Amino acid sequence: MAPVVNSKQLLLLLAYFVFTDYVLSNTLVQASNKIDPECDCTPQTPEMNIQTKGRVKSDCPKCFVYTYEFLETQDWAARMCVRSTGATASSPMFIVIRESLNVMSFQLPVTFPQVRPYDNACRTLCPLANYNDKNLKASLQNISIEISTSSQGYIDFDFRLSNETDFMLTKDVEVNITITPSQPFIMQYNMENSLRAARIEANSEQKSCMLLAIQDIQCPIHDTVELIEPQGYYQTLLQKSGISITEKTFKGGRQYVVLLMKPTDASCIDFPPGTSPSPENRQKQVSLRVVPAITDKEYYQAVFGAFGFYVLIYIFSFIVCCFLFVKRRRNTTESQTVNVESPGIQTYGTSSDSESASENTSRSIREFSVPPLNASPISIDETDMDKLPDAEIDKNIVRTKTIVFVSDLSRKKEKYLSDRTKVYSWNLLTVAVFYGLPVIQLVYINQRIVNMTGNQDLCYYNFLCSHKVGVFSDFNHVYSNIGYVMLGILFLLLVWRRDTMDKYYEAERRDFPSIELTGIPRHYGLLYAMGWALIMEGVLSGSYHVCPNRANFQFDTAFMYVISTVCILKLYQSRHPDITVKSHITWMILAVVIIISFGGVIKRGLLVWIPFFFAHLAVTFIVSAKIYYMGRVKIDRLIWKRMYQKAKLDYAARSVKPVYMERFIMLSIAVFLNFFLSLFGIIKQPPNFGAFLLAVFIANLLMYLIYYSIMKIKYKERIRWIPYMYMILSFICWGAALHFFLAKNTSWQITPAESRERNKPCIISNFFDHHDVWHFLSSCALFFSFMVLFTLDDDLENTPRSKIIVF
Repeated sequence: MAPVVNSKQLLLLLAYFVFTDYVLSNTLVQASNKIDPECDCTPQTPEMNIQTKGRVKSDCPKCFVYTYEFLETQDWAARMCVRSTGATASSPMFIVIRESLNVMSFQLPVTFPQVRPYDNACRTLCPLANYNDKNLKASLQNISIEISTSSQGYIDFDFRLSNETDFMLTKDVEVNITITPSQPFIMQYNMENSLRAARIEANSEQKSCMLLAIQDIQCPIHDTVELIEPQGYYQTLLQKSGISITEKTFKGGRQYVVLLMKPTDASCIDFPPGTSPSPENRQKQVSLRVVPAITDKEYYQAVFGAFGFYVLIYIFSFIVCCFLFVKRRRNTTESQTVNVESPGIQTYGTSSDSESASENTSRSIREFSVPPLNASPISIDETDMDKLPDAEIDKNIVRTKTIVFVSDLSRKKEKYLSDRTKVYSWNLLTVAVFYGLPVIQLVYINQRIVNMTGNQDLCYYNFLCSHKVGVFSDFNHVYSNIGYVMLGILFLLLVWRRDTMDKYYEAERRDFPSIELTGIPRHYGLLYAMGWALIMEGVLSGSYHVCPNRANFQFDTAFMYVISTVCILKLYQSRHPDITVKSHITWMILAVVIIISFGGVIKRGLLVWIPFFFAHLAVTFIVSAKIYYMGRVKIDRLIWKRMYQKAKLDYAARSVKPVYMERFIMLSIAVFLNFFLSLFGIIKQPPNFGAFLLAVFIANLLMYLIYYSIMKIKYKERIRWIPYMYMILSFICWGAALHFFLAKNTSWQITPAESRERNKPCIISNFFDHHDVWHFLSSCALFFSFMVLFTLDDDLENTPRSKIIVF
């Protein structure tokens, strides 16, 4: 029988095994320490700014303690840089830094997606003075560093804890630093009390992607890509950029400036499909400095100087109006009227079948010739009168004359034509409200997002000349649009003055017997529309510059299409008051234009340009046909048959010469101009489709204005000195404006970092840049151009409409 073991013996046996295990483990530890005495993690006390080397493994960490004297006025920061070529992603090295108020940790190697790991890293410790701990007094402080690893074998390392005495930035002092993706650089800037605003600028000769950020004074410092973006303000850049700050940007005007290099250039450059950024290790030399942005004196000089410039234009316009008013009152008694006893009878260039060819020729010559202003319109005999009873109502008879007078195309009632043109201004105001309010709401939200997130890549500013005022990050580019608004109001006042005076003179003339109307028909609806369009251009351009980017580019150009279209209609209406296109059709066409402009930007390539090419040519031919036949052509599915029949009859009659030669020449030039513009677009495919489309509108307007002026000179219509003066002023302003427009400081067609490569400093009062000057000059150019259209036909004020040629 087996012996029986009682519980007492079991307890003794268990105690024996526990004691034996304890003794053996202590023996092994002592033996191990005797083998490698360096593994005792007793803190070492090296000096700062000295390179320290060592090695660690999983059971052999290293500890170091640095002691320094802390003062409440601390103006330096400790920077820890460590390097290890043996650490790997599978066996990393861990670095833990402890202070009395903070613990920081990171590891080596520093890894990034699709990029080789970095075997070195640097971190800046937040100065204890920035913790704002009231219990922390001047005393000796310790910085404890522990380095460990999970590797079973030894890993060598070296590190340096340095005392960064140049941690504080000062204005106008340039600091040169080197950064890598694993070695960001941090400095502190306390804005001087003498500054109203400042700009922190970073410049580099190397074209590689980096981040420039400013953060509030807080601890710990956020100096990695993941931590930078949720804090403060930041932006990507390649070679140059800057961030504007004021004393109110952060509390007390104190902030950290953080420079961090991106592991690749993907955030700054749009790489073609199929290509990838270089995975090589990178470093970048950067110069950092603080530039005083603007003083209070410069700010008020710029703001009130720009306002005063437009006040001078108001004064100039007032003086011209006074001069013209006095001159007009003097010439009132000399104004031309028609023979009261024999009211004018208009002719329409038609003849009966019984009239001979010679009579037709003689009548055409008499109708073509423009008599002196003091001649009575009743200078023809009864044989010159039209015998057709329906001549007064048949538009085909009137508009197909070889030579047409304004009286032929102003047959509708004055009130009807006036009300019809006023619809343009009312419709424009309606469109402006429904279009402008969402625009203002959108840019307001965009500005709030920029202020809340700090992401300055959302808006394409000229960061070397942008001034933060109130909620606006780029106040100067918003404010410089004041010219469009002020000059638009001035133009409306001048139109209203002329409108009021015309009503007054018309009331005076009602006391006379039947008098033939003189001058170009005075319908001011399109002129009011031009003024409102100029104001809205300023409002929308200012809204666009609150946060210019790819999503709201059309705000800056939408009403430029409107201005060009309304100006063309005004020129055409001057001599064709009965044929002016209806307002709702015009706005529908402009809506289609804006849709095309938007589509041309979001979708590029032949898929957009080929349809645009054919659509542009089709519209050109349709409009040309309408103008050539003065609206008496029907565009339907039978038009090709009618064209064939017309060509067949002309060939049979051996008549190939155009009936309306002047219109044919002008329209032929217009067709060829638009054809070559479309051809240029489909070949070159300009990246800014909206600007190209605007160029098409402006080219057609300019061509029509030149044609109109040439025809006035041809028919001996004297252009007065006032439109000549406005022409010269507009040419000067347009030439200078284009010079500054071509000096582009930004471009939303590329990445934000690439756009900043075009940034340029301010050129006027340390407040306005090239694009601001473009706003000033282009607003003046548009105003003077409007005044050219407004006064171009003033020489015909006393000329009977039956003597004013239509062209």
